[in-house]
Amino acid sequence: MHQHETSMAGKLGYWKIRGLGAPIRLLLRYCDVPFTETHYELGDAPKFSAAAWLDAKISLGLELPNLPYYLDDQGKFVQSLAIMRHIVARHGRDIEGGLGHEDPRVDMMAETAMDLRNAYVRCCYESRSMEEVNNCVTQSIGPRLLVWEEHMASGRRFCAGDRLSYADFFLAEHIDQIGLTLPHALQGRTALIAYVSRFFALEKNQTFLSTPFYMKWPVNNKSAFVGAKEQAAMGGESVKH
Repeated sequence: MHQHETSMAGKLGYWKIRGLGAPIRLLLRYCDVPFTETHYELGDAPKFSAAAWLDAKISLGLELPNLPYYLDDQGKFVQSLAIMRHIVARHGRDIEGGLGHEDPRVDMMAETAMDLRNAYVRCCYESRSMEEVNNCVTQSIGPRLLVWEEHMASGRRFCAGDRLSYADFFLAEHIDQIGLTLPHALQGRTALIAYVSRFFALEKNQTFLSTPFYMKWPVNNKSAFVGAKEQAAMGGESVKH
């Protein structure tokens, strides 16, 4: 089904944070897909109860219950990249060369971006001091950012070449999250900063930033050491957009 065909509004479910929900929200808006969203909120410290999600997940009919999930009249989907591939295969075929919906190289970019995101999440949730955070930036996040810096410094407009793809929605959003919460991790990554600025400067993305669907904070859930609430910059370079 192409983007202009009639379909029911999608339903997105996720925690009440940016996290993995943000690139999906952004992609849906870019593809002009109407959707509603259900937010699940983690309980407060010290227990951080997940009851809001655990009490609801059995009733949704998901084959493998998880967050985020996405429901439409073609099925019920979990796993972020699978959801994004479904969205562009259904709604993005007429946009920017199809947004990479049938390109295994774009899939490769998206999966590598997920590796970066997972390193960032481990740092945010498993650290218990800024010393641990900084060690993680140096040993885990930094090397992955360097790979992307060198990749983007070669003159590409977007991560898979000159055409926008769904992988950019995932990669640029998560680099933006890193820049917001750990700006020192982007110190000197000029190609990456330019790439993220270029991505968010796209007209539809700029429009998205002014809608209620855009969520700047919190980036991570309440149990995270970093990104659970708005924080003062720690030095380095966050991305301006």
